[in-house]
Amino acid sequence: MSTQKSYKTFWDDKASTTKGALLAVDGSANEQVLQLTGAYSARQVETALIGAKHGVERIFAPLVEAAMLGFMMRAQEARSHHRRQGQ
Repeated sequence: MSTQKSYKTFWDDKASTTKGALLAVDGSANEQVLQLTGAYSARQVETALIGAKHGVERIFAPLVEAAMLGFMMRAQEARSHHRRQGQ
């Protein structure tokens, strides 16, 4: 019979103590090592999020530009129509 634990059970066991959680996540319970690896991890996450944001902006930029062009053309047509009615 297998004694393998589920993923959740494994991490619940590891996180039952602060030291166990720190060891499971960063491989160390040393405060200085945790600060350094935490700062590195934070920079990696920030870089990934900024890259993803720019990727999304690049994907939707043509759609936004097309929508704005259509909006501006309709606004110009409305102004022209308004001017014609005022004459």
